[in-house]
Amino acid sequence: MANFPKVLKGFRVYIDGYDTGASANNIILPKITQRIEEISLGSFVLPVNMGLDLLTAEIELLEQDKNTLIQWGLLNGTTGQLITFRGYQEDNTGESNDIRIDMRGIYKEYDLGQWAKGETGKVKYIINLTQFTYTIDSVPYIVIEPLTNTFLIAGVNQLAKQKEALGIL
Repeated sequence: MANFPKVLKGFRVYIDGYDTGASANNIILPKITQRIEEISLGSFVLPVNMGLDLLTAEIELLEQDKNTLIQWGLLNGTTGQLITFRGYQEDNTGESNDIRIDMRGIYKEYDLGQWAKGETGKVKYIINLTQFTYTIDSVPYIVIEPLTNTFLIAGVNQLAKQKEALGIL
């Protein structure tokens, strides 16, 4: 099993195949949260898992870029644009981990930021995701695809019993 990275030594962000290069400054990966409802059963309260909440990611670029700007308004059905994050971590032993995160989603917000003389004009994108895959050393550890009702953790289909019961396996 791969060691999980502690410090990224470098990363790149690709938006629908376009390499944002060195302008990708910061990326906030989605929080994976379960929606828990509390059901009252007489004198007891029972938590019930109602599925996952909406996944949202943020990307910050250090410059205005026409290639990423035009992605904001594109209508690609319900799947949206593909964002790929690639990074690596290396420790003192010479071992390294390749990290790849593939996200597909619809741009919710495009923040043109604040401009000032002599400073970079940061741009921030907020994307509501329709697909999220977190891979380390070619092994997918988390796969979430709401459109296909897929939820894998370390290769185990968390929805297998539910899908089998509904006859949609």
